[in-house]
Amino acid sequence: MVKKHFCDKCEKEIDMEVNNFNDMFNQMSNQISFGFGKNSKIIKPQLCDECEKGYNKIINDTNKAIEKYLEE
Repeated sequence: MVKKHFCDKCEKEIDMEVNNFNDMFNQMSNQISFGFGKNSKIIKPQLCDECEKGYNKIINDTNKAIEKYLEE
């Protein structure tokens, strides 16, 4: 069975390797609530290469800001 994957931000179709573990993990994360609301996911979003660069930049900048704050 072929599954199409789309970028969570821009909704372009992306190529991903089929992995049954990822599918099972996604299903479980959608069903489990850790106090963050029923729709919270515990895995990172599926993004195309272009959106992945922006996502990584935001994460890195946020981590640097947190480190700077903790040093003070």
